[in-house]
Amino acid sequence: MDLSTPIWYITFFYVIGIFSFVLNIAVILLVIYKSENIDNYKYFILMFQVSCMLADFHLSLLVQPMYLFRFMTYSCVGIAAPYIWASYLMIISHLILGVQYVLLFLCFARRHQAIAKIKQQHVIPNFLLYSFIAFVLACPVAACICYFHAGVEREKVEEFIDQMYPDYKTELLSLQNYVIYRDYNVYMTFFVIFKMVATFLVFSMIALATLDMKKMLNEVRRSISNQNYNRHKTAINSLLAQFAAVLVLLLPGLALYPIRLYPYETGMWIVNITWCIFQSRSSINSLVLLATTPPYRNFLLRNVLKSRTKPSTVVVSMAPRTVNN
Repeated sequence: MDLSTPIWYITFFYVIGIFSFVLNIAVILLVIYKSENIDNYKYFILMFQVSCMLADFHLSLLVQPMYLFRFMTYSCVGIAAPYIWASYLMIISHLILGVQYVLLFLCFARRHQAIAKIKQQHVIPNFLLYSFIAFVLACPVAACICYFHAGVEREKVEEFIDQMYPDYKTELLSLQNYVIYRDYNVYMTFFVIFKMVATFLVFSMIALATLDMKKMLNEVRRSISNQNYNRHKTAINSLLAQFAAVLVLLLPGLALYPIRLYPYETGMWIVNITWCIFQSRSSINSLVLLATTPPYRNFLLRNVLKSRTKPSTVVVSMAPRTVNN
């Protein structure tokens, strides 16, 4: 059985990683320098965009994980793989992705409270909001602790392989950097529970905040200017588009269950394609933000139009004048 990482898989990770990193840097600069017409909500967008950049850089370039589902094993072949154990790399990955969810929720919460203060309704005290954020942030931290303990200790890997996968010992030990997880143990169970609780809470609050924002915005439409109304409406639509793009984060988790129904080769193909789609999430988020935020969209359109409009060249011929005395 060939457990090596396909060349096309590694190449795709490098290409999408570099592209996403450059695109994220460009978007971050736009958020910093071209957000004059946006209130302090831009800082929440900035934090979310920075988290996208860090997650993409970490996964696409430093880690490059490949899931060997038959053995509950992650093999890492990225730039950091020769120096950092795969278990630590995967824990950092889960932690960054968990923070992404929370930062996206913060964007929704900030916009919801801005509209709530206009309506003077459903204004949430800061201590309640911060308490909820702290609890949701604690879930990925607790999940990562469980995830670490669900893995087989480095010094016991060979013994574990002898017990569980003796027929594939040579192939598994030939991997450069990998971590094997125990299937269906208490730590893995709690890991799944913590992740599901955090995801459910964040998604539920985002859905409730969206419905409440739309309702309140319609109610205060006549009491605010058209410019202010359009600004809030555009921000809500942009957030919803971002939320739809972030749903790509769920793909690897959803793919883990059906792949066990297929033969190993077919299952690995599904896993690889899923991870490739997953790695495009940061680029999708950046493009969605550019397309749905008027200041950034207008800035790009103006520059594109300027680059396409070539100035005409005027040649002026000046003949010497003869002065008659």
